[in-house]
Amino acid sequence: MTKSTPETGIGQPVIRKEDAALLIGHGHFSDDLNLAGQAYAVMVRSAHPHARMLQPELSSAQVESSTVYANSAERARFIEGFRKAGLSD
Repeated sequence: MTKSTPETGIGQPVIRKEDAALLIGHGHFSDDLNLAGQAYAVMVRSAHPHARMLQPELSSAQVESSTVYANSAERARFIEGFRKAGLSD
């Protein structure tokens, strides 16, 4: 068992200031924002565990007038950040 150290706060209860507002419905969340030109991200995953989507069909998403950008893991492997994070094959 770890000994409580009041000097550092380790092991001490934390008084949360936001709980009262959340409990009475006055919390503020990022989903509550509605800005002009705002875009939303949608991730589509396979319905089958451990399945590999070899050729995802993006054409229907790309022709949709509200689509800003459609991507797949195959296309993302060329993005520098994905390689650094080990997210590409």
